[in-house]
Amino acid sequence: MKDTAKKPAYGNYKPSAQKQAHIDDLIRKAIGKGVAVEACIGMRNSYSKKGGAPYQRYVLSNGRTCFVGGLHNDNLTVSVSDKKLDPKSFTGRRYFEKQARKEARAAKAAKKVVK
Repeated sequence: MKDTAKKPAYGNYKPSAQKQAHIDDLIRKAIGKGVAVEACIGMRNSYSKKGGAPYQRYVLSNGRTCFVGGLHNDNLTVSVSDKKLDPKSFTGRRYFEKQARKEARAAKAAKKVVK
């Protein structure tokens, strides 16, 4: 007999390539034209006493964040935040430091090509 009790959402909910392509299409529809997705800044679980639902966070080219929920039950929802990514938050600081390192490497490589 199977246990039909609701399982907590904690676990590995990394989407497959096909599901990620569907997520990308949903994001493009939600953000509209002229805005691009810069990077995925991670997957987290929402807070809940019964077990949080996992969601992905993305940074857009206009500095805002986008959230994709429903990864655990295939009921995908996309919401775009009105707020910009806070550079003082843990993930914001980590994202902006990573971008600075990328730009430094690109500048170093460009300088090497010029010589």
